[in-house]
Amino acid sequence: MKKYLDVLVIWVLMTALALAQHSGLKAVARVTGQATLNGSLSYDPNPGGRITSYKWSKVSGGACTIVYPDSVKTPVHGLSKGIYIFKLTVTSSEKLKASAETTVTVKIN
Repeated sequence: MKKYLDVLVIWVLMTALALAQHSGLKAVARVTGQATLNGSLSYDPNPGGRITSYKWSKVSGGACTIVYPDSVKTPVHGLSKGIYIFKLTVTSSEKLKASAETTVTVKIN
């Protein structure tokens, strides 16, 4: 019997209008006040496994609204100048959970 690791792979993509810089899990948004968080590249590498739920939350930063916190992809509105950290937690069909964080820096010109 093969044993598989209790592992989920999470990729967090961040896009923003007028995106100035994107490097790994860091991004810089200028002026727009909104961004899109995208966890669609997350996957369960175990045979037959799949991601069954997504949960976005804000770890730190100013006030903002995560429009669809239970969706794979969500806009974030109301960003103001500063640094924000967002966390994506995914759950697999095998009830495994994993989380990853992404940093968004908003610079108002």
